[in-house]
Amino acid sequence: MKRPKRKQRIAEAALLRFTCCIVMSLTALLAQPASKNVIGLVEIPALFRQPEDGIFDPRPGIPLKLYQRPDLRSPALLLDSVDSLDWVELGYEDQQSIAVFSRTKQWLEIGLKEGKAWIQWKPGFKFHDLDTFFGVSRDSLGYDYLTNPESRLAKAPGRALTLPIPEKFDTFNIVDTFKFKGQKWLKLEFISGKHACGGENEEAKVLAYGWLPLFNAEGKLNFWYHSRGC
Repeated sequence: MKRPKRKQRIAEAALLRFTCCIVMSLTALLAQPASKNVIGLVEIPALFRQPEDGIFDPRPGIPLKLYQRPDLRSPALLLDSVDSLDWVELGYEDQQSIAVFSRTKQWLEIGLKEGKAWIQWKPGFKFHDLDTFFGVSRDSLGYDYLTNPESRLAKAPGRALTLPIPEKFDTFNIVDTFKFKGQKWLKLEFISGKHACGGENEEAKVLAYGWLPLFNAEGKLNFWYHSRGC
């Protein structure tokens, strides 16, 4: 059998390497994990009973079809209980919302108590963009608090978190926001002598300023708010 010429062998080897690179790139692209950060919340009214006493209760026996991927042909799971969903309360005794990690035109990647899953968008769903929850001029949602009181602050967005939070402060205000490499940062003004519920005395003063990203390194929120007031 006649062996291929040297130039032909080199060309075939180059083509094989090129093909392998394409396959590896596609595999890596398809294997990219979804965002680890919560991007918003979704309300699904069909999962709750209409309140008679003002308190929303989960409606039992409502099946919820979840998918492994945003594709109707992917493996699916039918939930008959909402207990395994990652719930977040938006308002006092209001119907709860589900954490959303990724979003397309027809799909939402939602949080479970263990893991995540995709759900197809349906009429009646209401999505809340988390980026609008924390800002200088936002609607009052409640009273903000730090999810980790031992967090440290930065002098500027993107800088190292080295500044300590004042030990004795009564509340803080969001006085500025900035996006650095896709991450939202909030500038905080820490105040003593002024209660979050509005109480104030003559000794109210600003103790410190500092920047903190909306999410920590694990993708957890650094802030939330007391949905039930003080």
